[in-house]
Amino acid sequence: MSAETSNPLHPARHFSMWILSRSKGGSAVRAAAYIDRTKITDGRTGISHDSRQKAGLLRTGIVNWNDGDGPALWNGFEAVETRINARLGRELRIALPKELPIGEQVRLVRSYCLWMKDQYGLACEWAIHAPTFHDEKEGRQLWQERSAPDG
Repeated sequence: MSAETSNPLHPARHFSMWILSRSKGGSAVRAAAYIDRTKITDGRTGISHDSRQKAGLLRTGIVNWNDGDGPALWNGFEAVETRINARLGRELRIALPKELPIGEQVRLVRSYCLWMKDQYGLACEWAIHAPTFHDEKEGRQLWQERSAPDG
């Protein structure tokens, strides 16, 4: 048995959680603008956060939020959490296998968000970004495959 097949874990395994805290200068609106590669104006501070020039966003969605879009979700949350030490949200970073088709990645991430909604009653905004490759040719090829609309 080779070393490659003896390791049952995927080589790109990664799962980390980041807590957005106002006491550490965090902003849920700023984080959402970066993650969604969009422009959002923070209703609390009036500051616009623009990340539209950043590349790599493949898919995004919202679970358990019927009152508008992502900017409305995060501005609403910032307005409700008024304490100086408020925890504004949690960001989960999960490495998905690059071999998994984009449709399956979306299904996996959305299913996890649905479980969090059912288990904890949370609203979740999710985004899937293109992986970063050391081999530019492999990255361009995968980007083209993943960016194509689902069939």
